[in-house]
Amino acid sequence: MKARYVYTYMLCLVIANSRGWLEFFLNKKTAYFIQAMALTLAIIAIILNFRNCRNFVRVFSTIIATITGVASLSLLTTISFNDIAPLQTIVVFGVNCLNLTFLVAAIALAYELGANKPTNYKTIEKTFNAIAIFVILTGYLQMFGLIDLPGEAKFGAYKRLSGPHGSKQHYSIALSIFTYLSFSLARKLQTNFNWIIFSILCITLLISFTRIGYVIFFISCAVPAIIYGLTNTSTGSTKAIYSFLVLTLFALTLGLAFQEETSTFIERLSTFTISDNTKRIDSWEKGISAFENLRYHLVSDKLGSASQIPSALFNDRTPHYESAHLQYLVNFGIAFWLCVIALFLSWSIIQNSLWQLFFPIAILLSLTFYMSNEIVPCFIIFPLLSLINAIENPNRPTQNRSRVEQT
Repeated sequence: MKARYVYTYMLCLVIANSRGWLEFFLNKKTAYFIQAMALTLAIIAIILNFRNCRNFVRVFSTIIATITGVASLSLLTTISFNDIAPLQTIVVFGVNCLNLTFLVAAIALAYELGANKPTNYKTIEKTFNAIAIFVILTGYLQMFGLIDLPGEAKFGAYKRLSGPHGSKQHYSIALSIFTYLSFSLARKLQTNFNWIIFSILCITLLISFTRIGYVIFFISCAVPAIIYGLTNTSTGSTKAIYSFLVLTLFALTLGLAFQEETSTFIERLSTFTISDNTKRIDSWEKGISAFENLRYHLVSDKLGSASQIPSALFNDRTPHYESAHLQYLVNFGIAFWLCVIALFLSWSIIQNSLWQLFFPIAILLSLTFYMSNEIVPCFIIFPLLSLINAIENPNRPTQNRSRVEQT
């Protein structure tokens, strides 16, 4: 990937992950507009870089045409009945389709780059680590009370940080994705600096006290690590087991040293029970009822009726149902929802490594419990995973470098 496109994409990634900072200086609507422009510019940079790559163009254009076509059926149906304000319908349609464009780009990049093909790893490594440091520093500045950003909350005596994202959930989800990407980069390049960044991201994720981030990280990193340890008897696997035992001992030591903080963390984990999530379950029931009340179910006639966006932009009390899957079903119908599931499963299937297999599944499952479909800092990061997966350790002998290095 050419450096100028990498820098453009990464700059847009920073902007998309900085709504908290934008709201610190500007109003909410302006911050949303700047984020939307960053999303648009980011996808343009990716398309321009790979416009001459046959596999990318073929896969990207085919899937985008299918997704947009299916979503447009709900758009036209909703407008024809005129139950929802047209502007609200168009905005919800646009945000969901724009976010999914990055998922499609990640899949198309995976096909184009293939297995073990190197890319401009130095540019990607440096810019990614710079963004990770920015996200980490903002969180710690907020934790120590040096800056006051919107979106934070309290959990006991501790802060649930919103970081540069302006939302505690957005920060946790973005942190979990950045942590997974940092792990992938460290595992690929095996440098001490990358492992240090990964370790700090893990700690920052833990003290965010947001469950959805824990779930994404556990499924994408811990599950493949456990499977790898159980199915491999090599020296590397033995080292991994020893490392796990050392980390466990270290965690127990920290737990004893900081008992109050540990008890707060355990208390947060205990809120996974049904009794602690009655409001969320009530929202799910309302979402199911809203879907059942649609005139049609294969396509929706109520696009825009389930979203957080109208309340943020239009001061409209539009309901939302605490689940992206329900949001997709109510806004777009069964056909579009099945397309989204097929995209995530396809992204998982085409991965060429156990360590990459579970990340798409983790995101797909997280959509059940949170409305990640409308989170700007989430989907825009996906293409970066395909770029990092294409990196080879420069200290290993490689083949077939020429084609991708020229893209």
